[in-house]
Amino acid sequence: MKNILLVLVAVFAGYQLYQNVGSSYDPVEYNISADTLMIYGRDSCPRTKRMRKKLDQAGIDYVYQTIDRSDVADHLHQMMRADGISTRRYELPVVIWNDEIRVNPSVK
Repeated sequence: MKNILLVLVAVFAGYQLYQNVGSSYDPVEYNISADTLMIYGRDSCPRTKRMRKKLDQAGIDYVYQTIDRSDVADHLHQMMRADGISTRRYELPVVIWNDEIRVNPSVK
């Protein structure tokens, strides 16, 4: 029993270390003006990649945050819940502009 508890503590500590160490991202900036286009997604998500590519091609400025960072995901989920949007399962990317949250909007 003691060994199982020790293993669980080691796994939890390793997971926390994995989540918080080695991040090459800048700290999250939450004081961005309402007219800033925010894109929340994952680097590996094809829809997020497609949206960012289209915005880049169109010369549209945006701020991108990866939800793989727990602080970013927590902040995004807080905003989504405040807007009545479920955070249980949702598709990426999440776009915020002019204080309006759009989950997986179409890219034309």
